[in-house]
Amino acid sequence: SYAKYVIDGSMRICFLRKAESPDKSLLTLTVNQDDCCTTYLGFDNRDAAAEEVFALREWTKARGLTLWENTDRPCRSSTG
Repeated sequence: SYAKYVIDGSMRICFLRKAESPDKSLLTLTVNQDDCCTTYLGFDNRDAAAEEVFALREWTKARGLTLWENTDRPCRSSTG
């Protein structure tokens, strides 16, 4: 459960939505203490589609966050 991590401040939960459908979440995101978006999944834990990852790159960049796209490296070393 995410609740423990949100309560202790080690993680934030965000939602990526389309402007024309603000009531419908496309992706659920987790952002850690290092301002890195480490997880981004759709409904039923589906992987993000290519166009969603593109939008997510823009979203993280605009907010000064890092997007973790390579599980072989720590988040701080990856580029977003």
